[in-house]
Amino acid sequence: MKPNPESKKNLRFFHLITTLILVGLILIFSARIANYLVRVRSEITATSGKTELVANIPADTNDFDYSKVTDYDLHSLVSGINLQKVHKLGRISIPKYNVNIPIVHGISNTALLVGAGTLTPDQALGTGNYALAGHNVHDNKTLFAPLERAKKGALIYASDTKNTYVYKINAIHIIEPTKIGVITQTYKKPAITLLLCTPDGRQRIQIVGELVTRKAGVTTTTSEKNSKTQFISIILLFIILICGLMYLLITRVKRFGLG
Repeated sequence: MKPNPESKKNLRFFHLITTLILVGLILIFSARIANYLVRVRSEITATSGKTELVANIPADTNDFDYSKVTDYDLHSLVSGINLQKVHKLGRISIPKYNVNIPIVHGISNTALLVGAGTLTPDQALGTGNYALAGHNVHDNKTLFAPLERAKKGALIYASDTKNTYVYKINAIHIIEPTKIGVITQTYKKPAITLLLCTPDGRQRIQIVGELVTRKAGVTTTTSEKNSKTQFISIILLFIILICGLMYLLITRVKRFGLG
C-alpha cells in the first residue's frame, strides 16, 4: 500500500528531527570530540612509531614560527592533517598529572596537534634548557591541559632514542607571551621548561624542572595503557548511538510506509 500524503509529511518531519538531533549532538560535543581525538592520537603516537634524531630532520624555519600557532577545533582535525610531516623526537610523561605525549620537532600547528613541540631546532635533553610548548584546552586531560594544576616537586620523565631524563619541578611562573627569553634561559643544572597558556589565554604558564638523573632506555608509565581501551569504548558507544537512531528511523519508515 502506498503511503498517504500525511504519512509522507510525518516521515519528512521525522527525518528533519533526526538530522537536527545528530547535528546538535555534533555541535554540542564538538570540542570534546576534538580533544578526545587529539588525546588518543597523541598517546598512541607516544607509545609507537619511529623516534627520530634531530640531526636527521630537514631544517625548516616555519617549524619554529610562533606567529603561526593557532588553536585547533574539530574542523581542523578532519580537514587534512599530514602526520608524515610530524617528526617524533621522544616522549614526555608526568605520571602525577596523567601526561603522556610525544615530543615533536617544532611548533607547527600540525605538530602541536600531536604532542609537545620543541622551541629551538638544536636543543637536546640532558643539556642546557630543553624548552617545550603544548596546547592547553582546559579539559584536564589533553596534551598540556593537566599542567594547569602542576605543583613543585612533581617528576617529569622525558625520553629520546636512548635515554630517559628525570626532572623535578622546582619553579612555576605566570609570564607574558612576549617573554620569549625563558626559552633560552640557562640554569646552574640542566633544565626543562614547559610552556602553556593560562585559562584565559592571555598569559603563559612557565614550568621549570631541574635534572635529577638519567636512565638508560625508555621509561613507560601507566597512563599509556588505558588509551587504546578508552578509544575502543568511545567507538562502541558511538556505534550503539548510530544503530539506535537508525533503528528508530527504519521503524518509522516501515510504519508510515504501511499507513
